[in-house]
Amino acid sequence: MGEEKKDSLVTIGVFIIFIIVIAVVVMLSPKKENEPVDDECTECQEEQKTVTYHIEEREKYTVIGIDDESEVYELSYSYPVIDGNNDEYKKINEEIVSFYENAKNDNADMFSDKNLIEDSETAKLFYVIKDKKKYYIGQFDYIYYNVTDNENYLAVFIEDQDNQHASGSSEAIGYVIDKNTNKILTNEEIVEKFNLTAKEFVDYYNNNTGCEPEGFGKDAKSIDDIKIYVNGNKLGYHANTCCCSMVEYYSE
Repeated sequence: MGEEKKDSLVTIGVFIIFIIVIAVVVMLSPKKENEPVDDECTECQEEQKTVTYHIEEREKYTVIGIDDESEVYELSYSYPVIDGNNDEYKKINEEIVSFYENAKNDNADMFSDKNLIEDSETAKLFYVIKDKKKYYIGQFDYIYYNVTDNENYLAVFIEDQDNQHASGSSEAIGYVIDKNTNKILTNEEIVEKFNLTAKEFVDYYNNNTGCEPEGFGKDAKSIDDIKIYVNGNKLGYHANTCCCSMVEYYSE
């Protein structure tokens, strides 16, 4: 009987030790949720994030036509910035800043004190800088931007327009980023969003821009010869016409 009791105690002791060993092993084993994510996987997750943007706020003022109060221009040097640590996005942002700085510098000279007039009667045909309560003679660059952000793509369009040119001479830049791939779309991919092939758009461009008989501006050999933009739900392109260079829009 004593031997049986002794054997039972030994068995219980071994079992207890076994349980303790198992518990220690479980406690020391790394938990799955705490496993570090390797760098490659982190980069994959970054690639899958949807492209976003924000507006970089800068100075803003209003110019109003004295003879026509409905002629109001909001001159804003705020501009859109594409978010993300991506070399292509960085290049876009640098080009946007450069575009705005050029227009701003042109206006800075025009709005200098040498061109400002205190008397609105003297400046009948000119414009008033509302915030400064002064008037000036001359032209200015009207800056306009639009960001189209839908489920398929993010499009940035910026136009620099001369307010005094009869036909609205302007320069523009634009970019379209596919939100599924975060890649910048080519011209061919952009027109496909509007159910057009590259050839169809080139034919349209050559038949609807320029002037006769010279055919100035009708020289696109391929779609990459054309500057193409997306402004809201409109497909835009830069056209060299008889008088000037300006943004026009596709129309069926």
